[in-house]
Amino acid sequence: MHWAGKAMLFLLHRCRLQVSRGNTVLLFYLCNMSIQELEDFFKSRELPAEISTHPAIKIVDVPKFIETQLIQIRTHGVKTPAYDRLVELKEWFLRKENGGEMVSDS
Repeated sequence: MHWAGKAMLFLLHRCRLQVSRGNTVLLFYLCNMSIQELEDFFKSRELPAEISTHPAIKIVDVPKFIETQLIQIRTHGVKTPAYDRLVELKEWFLRKENGGEMVSDS
């Protein structure tokens, strides 16, 4: 397949880069945290029972949410929405710890 000089669409969402041209889509996974690193991150935090990470997102049992997402990741790998959800939750914790500012722990 020759892509040079062709119109392409690049979408980056969390660790997934999607490159599209016409009906062809390539997915690249750029995950910078291992499953163990995510587990360790959440184990090192005091977890609230309930949080709202966004006006449209409310997690009513944070420990159970993390547990079920980790089960999905261990079963299916990082190429799942569960990985994205945990990375988003991790980012929420980091913003909260930093007074609402966007931060990177990389």
